[in-house]
Amino acid sequence: MAAIDGPKGTATSGAGLLAGLLGLGVFLTIFMASRTHDPRFMVHAYIFMAAFTAALAVLVIGSSAGRFVQSEDRYEDGAIRAGVIASLFWGVVGMLVGVVIASQLSWPNLFYFPEFGWLNFGRLRPLHTSGVIFAFGGNVLIATSFYVVQRTSKARLAGGIVDGPLAMDNAMNLEAAMAKGLDLRVAGHADVLIVPNIEAGNMLAKDLIFVSGAASAGLVVGASVPIILTSRSDDAAVRVASCAVALAYDVWRRTGRPIMDWAALAEAQPSQKA
Repeated sequence: MAAIDGPKGTATSGAGLLAGLLGLGVFLTIFMASRTHDPRFMVHAYIFMAAFTAALAVLVIGSSAGRFVQSEDRYEDGAIRAGVIASLFWGVVGMLVGVVIASQLSWPNLFYFPEFGWLNFGRLRPLHTSGVIFAFGGNVLIATSFYVVQRTSKARLAGGIVDGPLAMDNAMNLEAAMAKGLDLRVAGHADVLIVPNIEAGNMLAKDLIFVSGAASAGLVVGASVPIILTSRSDDAAVRVASCAVALAYDVWRRTGRPIMDWAALAEAQPSQKA
């Protein structure tokens, strides 16, 4: 059995990892600036240090204000916004450099700088190519892909942690997992249980229903419309619950958001009341 631990609406673990990497970048740039004897290298090290420090400050302030929080009812557009910002930056840089090198070809006497060799055509042309094709074009393609894939599949970017195989007690009970020495984030905190086949799933569901008294609903996903699938022995409550789950899934599939107000939905669609 595999288990999934989904986002809980708290600050992402990626924010902590990113803060650590930014802090490491600040330390390394300070170290390189202090050890180098090349003034040009020192200037570049200080530029990177300022960028790392600014990014770390934004991350810390944003985390303190609750800005970097995963929301389960919205698409994950943070990476898309970052891609758009990076695309704009590299688009401006690449096109500006393109104007400069085009001017050097048209008016070489005016735009030739012998005292600044790094501003000559041979140095700037690779920068223009890399900035426009790889940096600008790459960020546009990646950001567009993240946007389109989420909307077409009606799903957020992956945010859960999948682990397994796990026994039932390890997936649902933290003390059992600790007693067996399982140091897994999913252990004891599973939100979703994934079984290897339909027979195992049927056994798990029947145990939960008839032994633990769990409420159940049956739904097949992946088709163009939700498919309600219940057992012949299920009562009316299970069938009504399955209809409700199918409706909730269909609304989420079409809008990308869960049903927050069932009463308002029933009033807006009186002909579909059970």
